[in-house]
Amino acid sequence: MFLGHVCPGMRFDSIEEWTGIYGGAGLVDIRTESGPFEMMTARGFLADDRGHAPAVMARAISRPAYLRKMAWLMPRMSRAIPYLGYVLVCARKPGAQGTETT
Repeated sequence: MFLGHVCPGMRFDSIEEWTGIYGGAGLVDIRTESGPFEMMTARGFLADDRGHAPAVMARAISRPAYLRKMAWLMPRMSRAIPYLGYVLVCARKPGAQGTETT
């Protein structure tokens, strides 16, 4: 439902796929971190946007079309939130200045 209606065409990659992409590009010392995508929760949104959150919410309800879209989107997003996460990839280019270790 989420991929078909909310984000059609979106593809989620695994940690192994991201490591393969960066390794295939020639990067070394690849490290990853992953976790839940907490910004998608109400608490995470408020913590991330802080003072800008009221402006974002006001904009979301400023027009009937925006309000309808949010009313359609939010129930679908709330069902997907437990399955969403992030992958952070850190790597270095071999021979790059300032990255050589002794």
